[in-house]
Amino acid sequence: MFWKKLVNGEIILISVNSLREVNKDKQLYGKKTYEFTLSDGTTEISSFEARDWNRFESSFLKDGFVINP
Repeated sequence: MFWKKLVNGEIILISVNSLREVNKDKQLYGKKTYEFTLSDGTTEISSFEARDWNRFESSFLKDGFVINP
């Protein structure tokens, strides 16, 4: 699983070491927010609507993919 970052005008893909759901109790219905820990030591937070979450989950169960295309 990879996270796409723009660094000095170049797009690089950084592998994701771990992810965890955040603010689980405070989310609106149909929305999920995750914190991604990247291999470069940084963290990124991203939210998914229900329709996007289904695509994310099915891709996650298959192979590597870019989370934020």
